[in-house]
Amino acid sequence: YLDMYKNQSGRIASFFGMITNIDDNVGKTRKLLKDLGVHDNTIFIFTTDNGTASGRQIFNAGMRGQKGSEYDGGHRVPFFMHWPKGIKPQKKWYRSQAQLIDVFPTLLEVCGVKYPESFEDRKLPPIRGISLSPSFVGEPLERSKPMFSEHENNAFMIDGKWKLVGMG
Repeated sequence: YLDMYKNQSGRIASFFGMITNIDDNVGKTRKLLKDLGVHDNTIFIFTTDNGTASGRQIFNAGMRGQKGSEYDGGHRVPFFMHWPKGIKPQKKWYRSQAQLIDVFPTLLEVCGVKYPESFEDRKLPPIRGISLSPSFVGEPLERSKPMFSEHENNAFMIDGKWKLVGMG
């Protein structure tokens, strides 16, 4: 993948090579699901971990901050969920705010699985996230508490259109 970008500096070639590698492997995974005949009834999720800290100097979509930062460049990530038999594909852009902890309750709900109170005589912790399924049909998400995140010495809280940063 580095050879594909040999006209670029090492850092840029590495950054774009990594992206191309991910694109190719996501494509191979999706093709495998089709070849196995399970594509339509498989929930496929793609998201990231905020990319690389060095990638900010190459492309950061105009966002402030980088990986590990309390600003958008440090925590906004793409999230794609594809499930042909369960979610009708729509060409819509949802601006609902979500966190990784929302994926688990979403999967439980769309799969019709009830979260048990205990497992093998041990009480399970409560689910902290919310289901994202209302956004699949264009409804806003109802969040009863602000989202809070902390990373090293940085922290932020988001409540609707408001964000409080520098709480760490």
